[in-house]
Amino acid sequence: MSSERQSLVELGVEAVKEGYGFFIGNTLSTLILAIGSIVIARLLGSENYGVYSLSFIIPSMLVLFTSLGIDQSLIKYVSEYASKKLYSNIRGMFQASLLFKLVVGATTTIMIYLLAGPLASNLLNRPYMSSLIKISSLLILFQALYTLCSNFFIGFGKASMAGALATLQALVKVSLIIVLLILGFQTWGAVFGHVFGYVVAAIIGLFISILMIRGRNGSNDHRSASQISFIKPLISYGLPLYASTIFTVMAQQYSNVVLARYASDAQVGSYMAAMNLSMIIMLVSTPIAIVLYPSFSKIEVIGRDKLARAFELAVRYSILLIAPTAIFVSAFSENLVIIVYGETFTSAISYLFLYAAFCSIIPLLSVEMSYFNGVGLPKKTLTSTIISFLLILPLSPILAHFLSVIGVILAIIIAKLAAIIYATNFIVKKEMIRFNVHQILKIYLASLASAAISLMIARVISLHALSSLIIGGILFLTLYVTFIALLKTLDEGDYYNLSEILGGLRFVGRLAEVIISYMRFIDGRFRRSRKA
Repeated sequence: MSSERQSLVELGVEAVKEGYGFFIGNTLSTLILAIGSIVIARLLGSENYGVYSLSFIIPSMLVLFTSLGIDQSLIKYVSEYASKKLYSNIRGMFQASLLFKLVVGATTTIMIYLLAGPLASNLLNRPYMSSLIKISSLLILFQALYTLCSNFFIGFGKASMAGALATLQALVKVSLIIVLLILGFQTWGAVFGHVFGYVVAAIIGLFISILMIRGRNGSNDHRSASQISFIKPLISYGLPLYASTIFTVMAQQYSNVVLARYASDAQVGSYMAAMNLSMIIMLVSTPIAIVLYPSFSKIEVIGRDKLARAFELAVRYSILLIAPTAIFVSAFSENLVIIVYGETFTSAISYLFLYAAFCSIIPLLSVEMSYFNGVGLPKKTLTSTIISFLLILPLSPILAHFLSVIGVILAIIIAKLAAIIYATNFIVKKEMIRFNVHQILKIYLASLASAAISLMIARVISLHALSSLIIGGILFLTLYVTFIALLKTLDEGDYYNLSEILGGLRFVGRLAEVIISYMRFIDGRFRRSRKA
């Protein structure tokens, strides 16, 4: 094996291990929050639950303005400095980021605390919520610190730690809220418990972060720089990414406003249900995007000549995992909607079918954005987001006028496709990176064929929605890996890479080895039969 491939595999093993840890933590925290929200809503009742939700509108908006892109920049610089063992620079970056967050977060928190009365009366039209807003104002500071620690862990190559921190935050929050509600503290207890979850996670996150960088010696520890000197590169690099986040949030809120105008309450509810179920895909794709960002920074440090190979592998392997997940969710959208939401949400079936099918190509955009962010091209991420945003502005109301919710989803799809076309064109023409289009098409062919056959068999058997989903899932997975092998989508190098990358994972490592061995067996038998 060449040293180039070996170094990429080693980085892949590290990235997937941390991404898997982040996936586990993210999944656990999502489940805890989902179950907790149901229990909390039942304990509070609809009226108090509404007050509880309204308590976080103001801090949730303002916490976005405590970053200015520093969180995203921290990932880039920490991963880069860690590769070069420049630990004094890492300490400087972290201390500068912490100082910035403390000053901005504390200032904003104090401002909201002092203005709680007027904000409750004039903005929320609920003067009695003044005391709740005072409590929730603490969220601005501590959520900012929690986010800082999570991004530091990701940049330092410890994404699994960020996942663990998310689980801790969710567990503390939900358990404390439930205890306080049982003790009779009602809305005040729920708001306090929500904030306290972030307080605990932020304090523990800061403690672990300090331990991680304390005492590490690197190649430039004899040099020192003021914390202020680190602020400028953090903000200048992060501002385009920060602006991209703002545009993304604005696009989401704009789509919701359009829905409110052109769709009924029932249709909006079904749309939200479909978006919630699409989180199944996001649970798989988000950890991949999270770990690829710092990974590309590390690869650039090792040698920019390796970026092309790393990018091609990242695209192919991401699609290999996420495309079948999205296509399965799309094919079995009816089962998922009925199982989770019941018969009254049948409109959500078509919404989920369409949106999940589109999500099968999202891995390409995710890898491209991670590439831009990791190799010093954050303005390309911003440009891609602006293209998407500018298309959503006219397309959403126009298509919604004729197609209601489907029109909004189509507007989102068209806008994202435009961003993909722009990003792909730049990477191919300017970065001189090529895709293995032939192999990628085989992945989609295997996914579609597997979905069609498993769905047809599940419907012929005509079982209960849950039984049909389980049997369909087993059939889909079996057919998918079989078709991938028969179509010779992977070569021996890919099997080795995947075996090395996935084999060491806890719980799924053994299953991955069984699947890879099965695919090698099918591939070998097929090749021998063709020679005969």
